[in-house]
Amino acid sequence: MADHPPLLILFDGECPLCLRKVEFLKRRDKKHRLAFADIRAPGFRPDETGIPMAVLERQIHAVRPDGSVIGAMEVVRAASHE
Repeated sequence: MADHPPLLILFDGECPLCLRKVEFLKRRDKKHRLAFADIRAPGFRPDETGIPMAVLERQIHAVRPDGSVIGAMEVVRAASHE
């Protein structure tokens, strides 16, 4: 179990490329330090992330434990170091 909050990865569950990235990251997450949220899931509230939905729809994002937001390939890099 992680000793700190997980990196929260925000992805579009209707995007085939995003789903492939998520599956790749889940397979590599041996220490269970990643959390995932589908921005298309019922009940997802973009206002709780502080990121407008129009921005979330453009690329994969992640919220670090400190609340900072990263996007695109930086998400993959950060997830790989978790």
